[in-house]
Amino acid sequence: MFLLSFIINAQWVEKLNPGSGMVYQIISHNNEIFACTLNGLYSLSNSNNWVQLESLKGKKVRCIAIKDSIMFVAIQGEGIYISSDEG
Repeated sequence: MFLLSFIINAQWVEKLNPGSGMVYQIISHNNEIFACTLNGLYSLSNSNNWVQLESLKGKKVRCIAIKDSIMFVAIQGEGIYISSDEG
């Protein structure tokens, strides 16, 4: 048996975590990045700053899916919410 090892030189730049908590999922949609956190849902647009969606502030958003223009989020202990206007 051969064990191959590769050295990968990748450059990562830290971007401050949204909500200063655990990030469960990130996705990209229409030139925005969305991050699901313990403290709500955040978006990162052209301004390069995380902005919290007020409608889900303080919610434990575990995951998100977007189909067409409908956004689905799963909130821990509560269920699934949908929005047609990105929150």
